[in-house]
Amino acid sequence: MKHLFIINPVARKVRGKLGALTERLDSFFKEYPAVNYQVHVTRWERDALGVIRRHAAESAELLRVHVMGGNTTVFEAINGVMGLPNTQLAIYPMGAQNSFLRYFGKNKIHLFLSLRSQVFSRTVPIDAFRCGNNYGILQATIGLEAKANFNGLKILEKRALPGELAYALGALGFIFKKEEFEHEYAIKIDDGEERAATYSSIMASNAPCSGKTLDPAPLAQPNNGFLDLQFLRNITRLNLVPTLFKYLFNKTQKIRPSKKCSSVFVSSTSSTSPLLVGVDGHIFYENNVELQVLPYAVDFVLPPGVKLFEGR
Repeated sequence: MKHLFIINPVARKVRGKLGALTERLDSFFKEYPAVNYQVHVTRWERDALGVIRRHAAESAELLRVHVMGGNTTVFEAINGVMGLPNTQLAIYPMGAQNSFLRYFGKNKIHLFLSLRSQVFSRTVPIDAFRCGNNYGILQATIGLEAKANFNGLKILEKRALPGELAYALGALGFIFKKEEFEHEYAIKIDDGEERAATYSSIMASNAPCSGKTLDPAPLAQPNNGFLDLQFLRNITRLNLVPTLFKYLFNKTQKIRPSKKCSSVFVSSTSSTSPLLVGVDGHIFYENNVELQVLPYAVDFVLPPGVKLFEGR
């Protein structure tokens, strides 16, 4: 087995500590000279994706990818390992949010920092999802939530704020804009009939957590073979603020129902503009969106002391 460490030098817990981190890796592997490992420090966005695929293509040897970064680096790694049969994924909580790891419990996150555990522990299969040409393990959003995240990201480029606060400010900005809160979509769920419906937001979740503290899809489980599909409707300037408070305080089940599905196809019927789509916090423009769960698509390293999923 080969171990590839992907390190994002600007991640919250790496910034200013890159030298100490690489020295820690070198010191650790001196105890295990037979273990093959390499370190790559990312240089630009999506750099990790190509690096992972290049290393995987070099041989049929099993490749364990260690992600030392935040949600952005995890997103790149997921898109790097998808479709490759000889890869495994280990995630370290070195970002500002560490959203996926929060699924295992806040009191368990520190266990993912152990090099020994991440190098030698077994893996468990987890689900991922495809959204157009991109892959994720958290959520895909369409509509109001994707736009709020888009606005929040622009705020974060200018000011150092907590992610949830930036998201809230991004959503509150809609009150002052001449923009429709709802759009009509053509939606097809699994093998059902295509139907037209009007919604403010559509979210399909593979895992319950988002950001540093949000749990917008409490029923989602990343190993049950389904996406948790939620629809938000009837949002106006008058009820946006109370709805946002429920969202920020994890009361989403009170504002929108959910259902399980394996796939969903969405296109806009009320606008000729491309859809704004969020995938694990990254924003894309699509003319239409096909979401599909990919059961057991990723071999995920699970340290000792962390419980297995109970989704299946």
